[in-house]
Amino acid sequence: MKILAVGPHPDDVEFGCAPILIQEIQKGHEARIIVVTKGEASSSGKPEERVSEAESAAGIIGASLEFLELGSDCHVESTPQNRFSLAASIRKFQPNIVLAPHLDPNQHPDHAVVGAMVR
Repeated sequence: MKILAVGPHPDDVEFGCAPILIQEIQKGHEARIIVVTKGEASSSGKPEERVSEAESAAGIIGASLEFLELGSDCHVESTPQNRFSLAASIRKFQPNIVLAPHLDPNQHPDHAVVGAMVR
């Protein structure tokens, strides 16, 4: 089985579903993480540091990692080009299960936008 987890920023997937990914990888399943920004607006580290942390976390989890440039932190928009780019990555991986942010606006506007694009 292939599991795809999509997050708007570095650390969203780790906070949101890392235990599930680890558990499924330990069962022999494959997992991939897609992150669509580098967390440029974060007050917790520079984008390069956040990318490095995401790469380390993916290694610990046992998942592959892909960064898509779909806008910067706080500026992700559901444009046709962004939806096509995300769809191409999803189709290439061909997951059986996709995990994505909830559609309700919450702490950050990028979460609902990315959740909607994934759907």
